[in-house]
Parts: sequence; structure tokens; C-alpha cells
Amino acid sequence: YQLRKIFRPTNVRCGTVRLHIGKLSKTTYAKAFYRDSHEKFERNVIQQHLETDDRVLEAGSGIGLIATVCCQIVGSENVATYEAN
Repeated sequence: YQLRKIFRPTNVRCGTVRLHIGKLSKTTYAKAFYRDSHEKFERNVIQQHLETDDRVLEAGSGIGLIATVCCQIVGSENVATYEAN
């Protein structure tokens, strides 16, 4: 964590997903990415309970981390997302 905090990389890994966080790397929000704790509980629940024949509708997809985890399990054709912003 300390090296990532110093160098502030813009490409990070959250579990099985690689993300480009861009300008977020210069914010305090980046700490969760560097520690691999961003939405960790949600990622674990999805990986434990989502099955390959499920379909997913995610409302409030944000940066798309959870949607990407879902796509890795059920395929992108079975995931629909909506972000109001």
C-alpha cells in the first residue's frame, strides 16, 4: 500500500478486475483501490452467490467494478447496468 500511495498509479487491480482510475488516483478515495478494499464485501457476495446462468440488473453502476465482476461470471450479454449520473 505504501508504494502505491507514493507513486499513485492510475491502473489498479481490485480482485480479478483491472481498473483505470485516472484522476481518482490523486484523491483520498484512491486508498480503497490501493488496498483492494473498494466494494470488497459486494465483490465477495457476488462471487459466492452468482451463477453462470443468472442475469444481472445493476442500478447505480458507478465506475463499473461490480458490473465487471458480474460480467466475468455470467457474461456481458447477461448484465445490464444503469447509472443516473
